[in-house]
Amino acid sequence: MVTLGERLEAAIKAAGKTQAEVAKEAGTTPATISKIVGGTYSNSTYQLLRRIAAAAKTTLGALDGESIQLSLEDDQELTRFRDWIDSKLATIDALAEPNAEILTDHEFVVREQRVAHRKRDHAAPAAMPFGANLALRAIGESMNGAGILAGDTLYAVRRRNTTTSALDRIIACKIGDHVFVKQLTSHRRRHFLLNANPRYRAIELDPKDPRFEILGIIVGRTGQIATVVAPSE
Repeated sequence: MVTLGERLEAAIKAAGKTQAEVAKEAGTTPATISKIVGGTYSNSTYQLLRRIAAAAKTTLGALDGESIQLSLEDDQELTRFRDWIDSKLATIDALAEPNAEILTDHEFVVREQRVAHRKRDHAAPAAMPFGANLALRAIGESMNGAGILAGDTLYAVRRRNTTTSALDRIIACKIGDHVFVKQLTSHRRRHFLLNANPRYRAIELDPKDPRFEILGIIVGRTGQIATVVAPSE
């Protein structure tokens, strides 16, 4: 088991300081620091350890061996930093590159062919695979990481999908006149369409925007074999 002294010694080394420098900044003596590191000092107060932790560029919780607990302010700052990193890594605006087109809206075809059948005795349409009622063609590379490759035929169940029921699912949707196949997710009451390619930036959206429409949830695909690279152990 790692002791307080060992954690303090490691923190001082990581900060690039000497025990004397930490002692001076913490308002104590080098002998006190040496005793804490050696495990022979038993009069450590909360105030003293807090000053020592600050001087060693660590936290009191880290010295005490506790798991990291982020404050609300720290969590918000990390979120902003993560968003900044994402914006630098992702260079392609996914909103500017619709990645699907509708091949067959089965409900529409069934309705039209039933009318034709009554008029000219046409055969009834065949059912789609996977129990789907909407077929699309995948375009581009933005969903390669999810095994969806350009030219694949995607099948979706078109029903009364709500934003809540579709969360964390790969969906077909429209934004204006453009069709997208993305993973719908939410974070801190903000909604995003995520790509499966780090080169593409996520699309932030307002589910109440009249231009946004969920067409269906993707339930299957046909096409070339998608190669998925397993994570290294």
